[in-house]
Amino acid sequence: MIIEATFIILGFMLLILGLCELIHIITLAVISKAGNPEFITLIFLKPEKYLSQLMQANEQRRWQGEDFTSRIIAVSDALSLEEMSEAQNYCKRSGIFLCSKENLQDFY
Repeated sequence: MIIEATFIILGFMLLILGLCELIHIITLAVISKAGNPEFITLIFLKPEKYLSQLMQANEQRRWQGEDFTSRIIAVSDALSLEEMSEAQNYCKRSGIFLCSKENLQDFY
């Protein structure tokens, strides 16, 4: 009896989540101009963690495709010169835009 009730509650929760996702997709399709919205991922790079942040964002884009993000923009104000050089090399190879806070508006 308890197991059946648990599965009923779990099924109801999954149903609600599915309906919320459906409403979200329909809303995006109606609001977007061409029916295909552009998603931008913005990352503020932290020293010593910048490479893992870039790799994670790039992997998510590879696995989830354009539904996850159309562009990845990384802001690199807190990096040292050596870290900045490594970040630039990685961004060039993976198609990530690297910028500072001052020129961030140029990428929108």
